Amino acid sequence: MLYCSRNNKRYQGFTLVEILIVTVIIAVLSSIAIPRFRRTYEQFQLSVLTQKFSRLAQTAHELAMLEGRAYKIFLSRQTASFTLFRAPDREDEPYERLSGNLGKDQMLPLGFQIKADEEEIFFYPDGSATETELEFENIQEDRKHLKISLTGKVSEG
Repeated sequence: MLYCSRNNKRYQGFTLVEILIVTVIIAVLSSIAIPRFRRTYEQFQLSVLTQKFSRLAQTAHELAMLEGRAYKIFLSRQTASFTLFRAPDREDEPYERLSGNLGKDQMLPLGFQIKADEEEIFFYPDGSATETELEFENIQEDRKHLKISLTGKVSEG
């Protein structure tokens, strides 16, 4: 810090060199911290996505048994989303989207994808389901796996 006195007045302040040194230190620390924060955030998003899908699959399994109707989760590659549908009252009608939050398209974060054996995962009133394995992947190519068994149980693996 520089102390000057001119005409019996005292001025305080930082020199330009001191300000530049502090700015360089902040820039270096930021260049290290920001990429780490971004990677941590994307891993967090991947965990949230798999939990959201897992909860929706468990809900579909429970609703199918409680209501005595089939349910399905549709994975859309075109819109990068997944949605819950319910079997219609009559067999000649298509599956219907649920109302409210359960029937809302669950969008994947930008750059994320779901790889699955099947595009539609069915849950039946007798407690059975389409056996399938799903792989959730983020931009950094971190992966999480979910497995849905024939009994409708959802597990990480």
